[in-house]
Amino acid sequence: MKNQINMANGLLKSLTKETAELIAQGEYEAPYNAFGFKDHSGRILHRVSAQNKKAISAYQKAEFRFVETIRDKNAFSDSKEDFRVMAQPSPITVREAVSETDVAVFWEQLHAYHKRDIFSASDIEELEYFLGSEYHDHMMKMYRRQQDRCFFLFFRRNGQDIGFTMPLIFTSEDGKCFIMEYCVYPEFRGNGTGRECAKALLNWAKEHGALYAELNYGSNIRRRHFWESVGFMENGADEWGEPLMILPPKENVPITIEILSDPEDWQLKKLENGFLKEIGETPSTEEKQEKLAQAIRDSKITFFMAKRGYRAVGMCSIAKCFSTFACADTGIFDDFYIEPAFRRKGVARMLAQAAQQWGRDNGIASLTVTCAPCDENMYQSLGFDTHLGRTFAYLC
Repeated sequence: MKNQINMANGLLKSLTKETAELIAQGEYEAPYNAFGFKDHSGRILHRVSAQNKKAISAYQKAEFRFVETIRDKNAFSDSKEDFRVMAQPSPITVREAVSETDVAVFWEQLHAYHKRDIFSASDIEELEYFLGSEYHDHMMKMYRRQQDRCFFLFFRRNGQDIGFTMPLIFTSEDGKCFIMEYCVYPEFRGNGTGRECAKALLNWAKEHGALYAELNYGSNIRRRHFWESVGFMENGADEWGEPLMILPPKENVPITIEILSDPEDWQLKKLENGFLKEIGETPSTEEKQEKLAQAIRDSKITFFMAKRGYRAVGMCSIAKCFSTFACADTGIFDDFYIEPAFRRKGVARMLAQAAQQWGRDNGIASLTVTCAPCDENMYQSLGFDTHLGRTFAYLC
């Protein structure tokens, strides 16, 4: 297959302009099965016998796409047969908006995207924010800063822009590329263009120091399916409760366990919302987040964070209470959550062992956990193997 394509590309170089025009108009009968030419849009086209299923499959794997069926002469006889015309899309590149004109065009396209694709008529207040000066000034400040900056990028093919994206790369943290906006213009959608643009963006991000990528998908099922086709997976929620997707990092980075020191840590809010989402609860409100922060300040609850470098990927907590039976403090083990992308890496055991050791060091007589029946074996394997009867509650 590779030799076929190389031969066709070699023939392409010898084409005259007149011959290429005849081919594009369908008035030229090419005598070779692997003959290659360019059409008016710059795509490389090859014809292959409709009977040659293996060759068609090979072209498809090489990302050639079916254009049309033509009737043409067989290379080894005067008879005619059906041929499939297969097209290889021109490569998609990424260019940064640098000039004032480019930046102005970027904002124009971003506003059109928000109005056309993101916000409905019922979201008028939210749309007004994204079209307003506050959002514009905030993003321009991130665009101009030197570190962990935001980029305004265009996708380009055949000499014209076909979409845009707005990623942030956190090089000072753990190399996360957060994709804030992503759009292929409507007239260029379909035939895998969106996925090709996504691949171009991810390659560009890697070249600029990104180690993995993350994004919000806004609970949009079609958007979720699209990013899943690129390799992303659902992975909890952000600090505002919006569902997240991640293209997991490939690098093996050691996991460490730390006791949370900052009650206002945004990563705690993020993990809490991921935990609540997984158990079917609504995201935490600002009022509840403040109450939790105050409980941490008052030492009523202690959080243990599993950190992969800078990123917190899991957590658990111990809430203390005095037991008259033990005449000592006991602890309730709760908030046990690990982001889906980082499970099956021993993080659960590391968190449980850290909490248990902290309990021993701080005079905690016992740790108890309440769980669903499906989780009983997991908790028993983590050392919670003493049965204390059933738990009943009165909800005040």
